[in-house]
Amino acid sequence: MIQLFFTCRFSVCCWTELGITLNLSMIVSDMILNVRQQFGRSIFREVVIECNTTQMNLLYNPRVFSIISFLRST
Repeated sequence: MIQLFFTCRFSVCCWTELGITLNLSMIVSDMILNVRQQFGRSIFREVVIECNTTQMNLLYNPRVFSIISFLRST
């Protein structure tokens, strides 16, 4: 779970983009509460779900994202 939500490249980019600093020395439940507090908005759950969905699509459907990357580069 830590890998999926906090330490993989995509997750790190998402947290950085949201202005959240991760403290990986915390236990997972405290880390989630800390991130939620830093985010400071009521839609935290929705943001986490969206990031997770996008990440799962990247892992299991890379062809779609390869096409998107190709279209953006042209």
